[in-house]
Amino acid sequence: MNLRKRFRATPKLLLYLLVVGGVLLASCSPQIVEVEKEIVVTQIVKEEVIVEKEVKVEVIKEVIVKEVEYVDVEVQAEAEPRAPVTFVYAHNGPIRTMDAPVTWYGSTHWLTNTLYECLIWRNADLSGYHGQAAESWEALDDTTWRFHLRPGITFHNGEPLDAEAVKWNLDRVMTREDFLVHPQWAFISEVKIVDDVTVDVITGAPEAYFEYVVSYNGCELLPPDYMAEVGEEEFAKTPVGSGPYKLVEFTDSDKYRFEAWDDYHSGRPDVDTIIYQVIPDSATQVQAMITGDVDMMAKVPEPDRIMLASTPGVGLLLAPMNRMHHLYLRADTEPGAMAETFPDYQLATLDPLVRKAIHHALDRTTLAAVQGASVPNLVRICAGYPEGYADKYYGTAAADAVFDQELAKQYLVDAGYDPDGGNKPTVHFSSLTNQYGNEKEVAGSEEGLMVKVYILFNW
Repeated sequence: MNLRKRFRATPKLLLYLLVVGGVLLASCSPQIVEVEKEIVVTQIVKEEVIVEKEVKVEVIKEVIVKEVEYVDVEVQAEAEPRAPVTFVYAHNGPIRTMDAPVTWYGSTHWLTNTLYECLIWRNADLSGYHGQAAESWEALDDTTWRFHLRPGITFHNGEPLDAEAVKWNLDRVMTREDFLVHPQWAFISEVKIVDDVTVDVITGAPEAYFEYVVSYNGCELLPPDYMAEVGEEEFAKTPVGSGPYKLVEFTDSDKYRFEAWDDYHSGRPDVDTIIYQVIPDSATQVQAMITGDVDMMAKVPEPDRIMLASTPGVGLLLAPMNRMHHLYLRADTEPGAMAETFPDYQLATLDPLVRKAIHHALDRTTLAAVQGASVPNLVRICAGYPEGYADKYYGTAAADAVFDQELAKQYLVDAGYDPDGGNKPTVHFSSLTNQYGNEKEVAGSEEGLMVKVYILFNW
């Protein structure tokens, strides 16, 4: 059941948390009650004392008299305990391993980043970065970055997350050539421990995208002692991290249950339980939203948006994300499985003129429209990242400015082809089917491939 059913017509988790917060504030607000207050006053009284010779003498003395007065004081009412909050997310999958630094697959990291932390992480609004395990960081020079860790932080099992643990993790990803993330960490030349909570990361040359890369796939920090104790295979089944949630139960590539960690350095999360339910098919996810079996799904197919938006208790949010479709043009023959996938292929994109022709032949605006929820982009870095300088390459205007069919033809002619005469290069490519929505439609139909491009190439 989703949040709106569990919490009676609350359409979004955020709204529910705000309502709960309001209730808590109301129940914790000061109340006025009457209490007794004892006041001590001094009064002057007269008393007659009879002494010898029966002479009456008047003696004046002070006596203490207690009086009770009622006053109004403020007392804090005890807050009522809130109901546990559970959030169910429809995850596309697959989940390839819980040893997160091994792989760069985004579908895996969406889940594992709940369990693990990195040194730093990107702000949700793309305005920069914030510290996770690192409290602060700075560039000492063009090739040295210093990270100051949060004092006293630990992994879920109590193992310290100190400078030695950070060095072990960075050394692991930058030396393990069997890890898919290995190439992106090759720019690091050395990791030095300054003290228990300070570590220097040294690059072989100035790295313009340093913060971006060290907050990307492979940045997750794992406990080295626990890893040595149980081994990599067992760790993937019983992982331990330092993030806001602990993994308490999972069925491989099916259902993953996380519970909030009380000792998280930034405080216990407000959501008590997060469940990642793997549902590969978007249509099934939509039905799960309607029936209330999940609370959130991403990448809603365009035909289903109006239906979901009109469903009571379901809200639809449209906003750009930092994920992109890429058309990679192969420029070598060794890596990959091209020969097995496409027998007798000829690598036309070895010629830079062919690559330039494809660049100008792609109608990215049309592709974005077919996809249904995307914005055309000319570079690999999303707009908004402070180090990317990608804003000028982002959007319809930038994409339309480079779309030039005649220029694309000219590049093919210069490369020795005759596109109008039928002599055209053959370009092979593979596509995802349901990662961010409508990939199959974008890649597998003449409309998706754009008629103007299709006449130039045999896809």
